[in-house]
Amino acid sequence: SSRVLTWPAAQRLPRVSVWVWAVVCLWLSLLALAAGVSHYYQRPILLCPFRRMTGLACPTCGMMRGVLALGRGDVLGALSFNPLAMLGLMAAALWCGVRLVLGRRLRLHLSRRGWWGVGAVAVSLVLVNCTYLLWAGV
Repeated sequence: SSRVLTWPAAQRLPRVSVWVWAVVCLWLSLLALAAGVSHYYQRPILLCPFRRMTGLACPTCGMMRGVLALGRGDVLGALSFNPLAMLGLMAAALWCGVRLVLGRRLRLHLSRRGWWGVGAVAVSLVLVNCTYLLWAGV
């Protein structure tokens, strides 16, 4: 087939195991706790051990604050904390929504060379994002 991207109908909705639901519920609980503590003290909390030890931003720095901003409906604020992570999170949410609502899944048909290109673009995006995080002082 010459098509690179297809949306075939799924055979069935994905089964999600109990441990996945437990991890998601734990993560959401921690997020709610962090939001409550952050709101109570009127300042963001710093959970990243890498940043606590080095003072430098890691590739995921700003994700917690970004998710909290998304929860408040502040999309631009969320993007300012960690653009790549927030775009990835929003794309994953969109993909999951399409998968669950339409019963379709995304298929990417690439050659070995094409996958190397995707990897090179991904590494480049991470490097640009890390540069932004360091520059912005996130």
